[in-house]
Amino acid sequence: MKKLNICILLSNFFDPDFPSRPAITEIYGEYLPSFGHKITWLMPTFKKNDDYNKNKYKKVTIFTIYYGNSFFKIYNSLIFYFKKFCYLNKLLKKKNYEIIHVRNNIFDSILVLLLKKRYNFLFIFQYSFPKGIYYKKSSNRIAYTFGRIQKIVTDYILKKSDFILPISEGMKKELIDNNISENKMMTLPMGVNINNFSQKNRHNLRKKYQLNKKQVFLYIGTLDISRNLEIIIKAFSKVKKYNNNICLLIVGSGNSETKLKKLTSNLNLNDYIIFTGTVSYFDIPDHIFTADICLSPIPPRPVFRNSSPTKLFEYMALEKPIVANNGIIEQEKVLKESKCGILVNFDINSFTDGMIELLKNPEKSRKMGQNGRKWVINNRSYNEMALKLEKKYFELIMTH
Repeated sequence: MKKLNICILLSNFFDPDFPSRPAITEIYGEYLPSFGHKITWLMPTFKKNDDYNKNKYKKVTIFTIYYGNSFFKIYNSLIFYFKKFCYLNKLLKKKNYEIIHVRNNIFDSILVLLLKKRYNFLFIFQYSFPKGIYYKKSSNRIAYTFGRIQKIVTDYILKKSDFILPISEGMKKELIDNNISENKMMTLPMGVNINNFSQKNRHNLRKKYQLNKKQVFLYIGTLDISRNLEIIIKAFSKVKKYNNNICLLIVGSGNSETKLKKLTSNLNLNDYIIFTGTVSYFDIPDHIFTADICLSPIPPRPVFRNSSPTKLFEYMALEKPIVANNGIIEQEKVLKESKCGILVNFDINSFTDGMIELLKNPEKSRKMGQNGRKWVINNRSYNEMALKLEKKYFELIMTH
């Protein structure tokens, strides 16, 4: 069978402990290379001495480009994208890539479109976060204007791309409603590496975090201000009145971390809530394994409504019962189909009730955890998703 030569342009900064988003790390870092395909990542770095460096992640070749640390962000971006364009052009001359894959980034996409006619590759656009919607809701005039421009450019990229990988069926439907052909799309949602996220050979971190025999709630994800995570801290403070032998482990970092820690202190919960900060992607399974009940709060806003939450499937793979809110199309669908947890409203009282219900019913919780793993094995294995994507790539190349 023919082997593919794929280059993927990424926006996240190179970090060996967190190579990229889980879907990229698994599909383009683990499975497609294991099938024998040549995969190259092109991504930014904060380290000046890593400019144009060649790195390795398993069988993947990673080229890094220095982003710059000038006070003027626009200057940094202009220089960075100029260097990225020149380097991508250089790689295309040498490597003869058949597929260039971009994840969300409209500036990367513009670079790719500028080079597409010259090199005649397939341009695949992975669409998982409609940033234009996010900025258009801002009261800041500059952010609002930027959001409108980004939306226009994104629409242009969607039309000019050879194929689109929307993150959910909800997003796919939204694109169809915006006159994007269904034949030009295949949903590529979040999933999980079934082997890595299993209960076998896991390390329990109770001793590390001094959890003793407490019932442990867990949240993993960004602590971005847009996530409104105050809700789960306030809900936890109410659950504590029902059961004092509990703990909340918050894994991740973000721009609301200081605010959340202050709220924790104001509610006298410093002995009950642990902020771990960012942990390596490869340590996330141990943190989930340590928990008893996992939380997936996502504000039901337009920008998140069609999302595919990675944490949900990682929780499920490790057989943890979940308290998650409705208003997120895929999250609702998965919990209803799998019966892996409790759906609640996105408010303090609803999360409180859901958390207490799982605490009160350990056998019900255990069964929910088992349901979750069965469902995710059958529906969200990255291995199966990579095979499906490989098949689609071959179909596209044959008709290109």
